[in-house]
Amino acid sequence: IHQADDYKAAAVIAQRAGDVVTRIGQVHVYLPLRALPMPGYWPAGELIEGVAATGKWQELTPSLSPSCAVFPNFGPGVQATDGSYAWALWRPYSCCKRQGQTFLGSTDFQ
Repeated sequence: IHQADDYKAAAVIAQRAGDVVTRIGQVHVYLPLRALPMPGYWPAGELIEGVAATGKWQELTPSLSPSCAVFPNFGPGVQATDGSYAWALWRPYSCCKRQGQTFLGSTDFQ
C-alpha cells in the first residue's frame, strides 16, 4: 500500500484483513474463514467498509480507544513512534430470541 501516513496505512491493512476473513466465494484468493449458520446461530456476515452494522473497530495501540468506530475513521490519528498499530474488530452476532423459558432454580456452589 502506498500511503505516507503510517496510521492510515495500518488502518487500511486492518480493514483488508477483515475483508479476507469475513468474505466467501473468492477461493482463488483465499479460503473462507467465516462460520456457517446453523439452527439458533447466525454468524455475522461479511465486513463492509463504512457500514456499522457489519462491524466496528477499536484502536488498541499506540493509544487505546475507549470506543469503537467504523472505518474509515481516522480520528486524531496518533502516530506510533515504532510504526506499530493494532485494532480489535467487534462483530455483531445474534441468537434465538428468548421466549417461553421457565426459570427452574439455581444452586450456589460457594
